[in-house]
Amino acid sequence: MCEPGRFLDLLRHCAAFGETGGGLIKIIASAKDQPPGDHKAGVIRPTQGSGKSPLMALYAGLLVFDTRMANPRLVVLTDCNDLDDQLFAIFAM
Repeated sequence: MCEPGRFLDLLRHCAAFGETGGGLIKIIASAKDQPPGDHKAGVIRPTQGSGKSPLMALYAGLLVFDTRMANPRLVVLTDCNDLDDQLFAIFAM
């Protein structure tokens, strides 16, 4: 992770900082490599308050700018209106 090129890539594409009511937050996104030709991936962070919404926004941005992905389709499923509103605010930010 600390190899200079990899470290700079992580900072550029997988880290974000944002202001919340409680102060500055830092979020780092990651995903497991899939076998060649699989074209499927997922990110799961099941605990409440663990940063799922900001992580999804970072991960979506990483996929959109990856030249190996040709027009990726992103699906975000939620189970409540509050979460819909939260995700909209984070993706808009």
